[in-house]
Amino acid sequence: MKPIQLLVLMVVPWLLLAAAGCSSGANGEVDAGDAGSDAGDAGDQGIDAGDQGDGGDSSAGDPGPSSGCAFPLTPLQMHTFQGPYGESQLWDRHILCEIDFDGLDAKVLVKAEPTGVNQFQDPEYEATQAYLCQNDQVTQLDQGTFYYQTFHHGWEEMGVGVDNLKYIFDYADWCTGGRPCNPIFEIFDVRRISDDGLVAENQPAVCAQTTQQGVPKPLVPRVRVPATGVDIVFDMGSLTGDDDESPLHAVTVRPVRIDIREATNRDFALFLNDHGNDCDGHPCLDAGAEGVRLIFEGGAWKPEEGYQDHPVVQVSWYGADAYCNWRSWLVLPTEAQWEMVASAAGNRSYPWGNSAPTCDLALFDDCGAPEPETVCNREAGSSQEGVCDLAGNLAEWVSDWYQADYYTSCTVDCRYPRGPTDDTGVRGIRGGGFSDPAANLRATDRDFADPSSASNRIGVRCMGGAGQPR
Repeated sequence: MKPIQLLVLMVVPWLLLAAAGCSSGANGEVDAGDAGSDAGDAGDQGIDAGDQGDGGDSSAGDPGPSSGCAFPLTPLQMHTFQGPYGESQLWDRHILCEIDFDGLDAKVLVKAEPTGVNQFQDPEYEATQAYLCQNDQVTQLDQGTFYYQTFHHGWEEMGVGVDNLKYIFDYADWCTGGRPCNPIFEIFDVRRISDDGLVAENQPAVCAQTTQQGVPKPLVPRVRVPATGVDIVFDMGSLTGDDDESPLHAVTVRPVRIDIREATNRDFALFLNDHGNDCDGHPCLDAGAEGVRLIFEGGAWKPEEGYQDHPVVQVSWYGADAYCNWRSWLVLPTEAQWEMVASAAGNRSYPWGNSAPTCDLALFDDCGAPEPETVCNREAGSSQEGVCDLAGNLAEWVSDWYQADYYTSCTVDCRYPRGPTDDTGVRGIRGGGFSDPAANLRATDRDFADPSSASNRIGVRCMGGAGQPR
């Protein structure tokens, strides 16, 4: 539950929105403690019905992710504050979110600056600017129609008013110590500005921050799998599969919030432009290899025309791991987490069910394609939870070191397995790609490769944690 203190403080500032109007263009371990006690002092939300923003500013900037939105993206500034426990250096926060609700298809950018630290050394922020993009047209929002607020233990909240409705972005789950499981918003509620009446709640949010250099991180939808539950117990492996899939053994994993799709060329270009192509001493991308559709031109990486939404290929494990961490500390799934998602915790053989693969369901060697296709192109093969391309198109790196007989070492009380602790020289791969046989598409199938290698059949999918629903 959201702390009562916050709910009370929210009412008055949002009443200002009705008067101000909106100038719009057309794996952590779950702690069962009291999350409400961590809300801290809500303080001033920075909503002011006085000075209005310049409601028609569509100043140019780098395009927002996966869109033609020319948001005014700028590098972040660092600020230094003295708190009760010493000095704190805090960066600006620029947050991008999609709003897809009841006919509104828009993106928002909210820029917030730190104003200091409180008695707990928690950072305090104030939203200074916000922009709305509809139909690729960017409009600056008036003061009084948006806010951004931070609380104790990493909790944040953001709101934007558009067309008589306010969209309030928040977190869905809490994890160890009553903290958010992920560092970016996961849900939004919709309320009327006029009377604060609830219109919809717990809508899935797609949000991302910009980097210190002002590069937008990809807006990739994620879904909680499974939808409910905290400790998920399932039988991992197979009685009839390859030798490295046995023995069948019970494991316990946490739920995850996993990307519904694989990383695209558009996504990875943003990463390379901000991070560079060195990942822990290894190339993130084997740029000259077969099938690569990213080019370096004019000092920047960009996708080849027509391949923006194809999955990125020729990414090393080091590149996949760094890409996920770059996206606000997401991670590669473990083998157990990946199999839990693909098999619905042991309840199906393939992401779509138990029927054998066909080219209507997945792209694999029987389909004769020379390269992977755009992500999520075979909707019938998506999982019931809405995750696409878990089988076919590209196989995917997972976080674990691979060991063929690892399952024999985790047959009793196998909780939250993360694979071998020692370097085995190869990392795990799951899912099967466009050139793989049908057998590789099974949810229990295991594969491996040298982590410094790259292939035109291996891609990357990231995930975050999930915990106790609020």
